[in-house]
Amino acid sequence: MLFQRSTAKLTDPEKLAAIEKVYQQARSQFPGVPEIAAKDVLARQEAGENLVLVDVRTPEEREVSMIAGAITADQFEADPTIADGATVVCYCTIGGRSGMYTKNLCERGIKAVNMPGAVLAWSHAGGKFVNADGPTKKINTHAPKFDLVAEGFEAVW
Repeated sequence: MLFQRSTAKLTDPEKLAAIEKVYQQARSQFPGVPEIAAKDVLARQEAGENLVLVDVRTPEEREVSMIAGAITADQFEADPTIADGATVVCYCTIGGRSGMYTKNLCERGIKAVNMPGAVLAWSHAGGKFVNADGPTKKINTHAPKFDLVAEGFEAVW
């Protein structure tokens, strides 16, 4: 068990610490992979930097929501030239699956970075999510133990 108490009772700072702890455990699977914090992705987007966000989660997870403006890994793989001149920012729920995908992209010579904390960190950074109906506050957290979304968001799994 990753957490000693219900994640629903954690404060946002405690949730961020838990996200970091879980991410650091996953990180050993992809040492040396470049990273960018969610808050820095937002700042670089606002500054007009060319970033392509790639969601590596399952279709079921993405159906609940995706980061606004992101594409799926399948869409990226179908046309990697979509990222020509851009930095590819990979994400999943907490950063493990996206870290492995980022590693693969870097090995293929693609300029890619992993977003530690992924959608969970994005919610804490004030990022926006969308689904087929438009803006949403729902986030698929993959499992109840990862109910670490920021106050104001709803975790589903």
